[in-house]
Amino acid sequence: MAPDQYYWPLEGDGTITMWMPLIDIATDMGGMEFGSGTQRRPALAQLAISDESEALFERMAASGEFPVSKPVPMAAGDATFHAGWTLHRAMPNTSNQMREVMTIIFFADGSRLLEPHYEEQKSPFESLFRGLSPGDVAASDVTPIVYGIDKLS
Repeated sequence: MAPDQYYWPLEGDGTITMWMPLIDIATDMGGMEFGSGTQRRPALAQLAISDESEALFERMAASGEFPVSKPVPMAAGDATFHAGWTLHRAMPNTSNQMREVMTIIFFADGSRLLEPHYEEQKSPFESLFRGLSPGDVAASDVTPIVYGIDKLS
């Protein structure tokens, strides 16, 4: 279990992830589980997906440090949204059917790029922000503005 924003070289906390099943997801297909309130725990932001992060999550959840929202069945087209620093995971798919889902990462208009510090950050940096450098505004022809900062005033 890890937060999505760990893998994105963006400053701040202005990211949201949408997770949407493209088919109906029954309980045995492994829906999403969230650590409620974990986005407010800065120390957890340094967790990459690993056996160690899974063990830490299990210990913290078992001790009651944060509530865990359990997966629920979802229909095709339903969606979950969570803050970029929220610990979450898709539970194992124990069915015989492939779990078909899509995700979209939204980030705040005006967000600036950080230097990629992890190998996992290099791919989105190079493919989505080609030609940009750390400190530049994260904007490219493949990251369209859904709702611009100029619309807020």
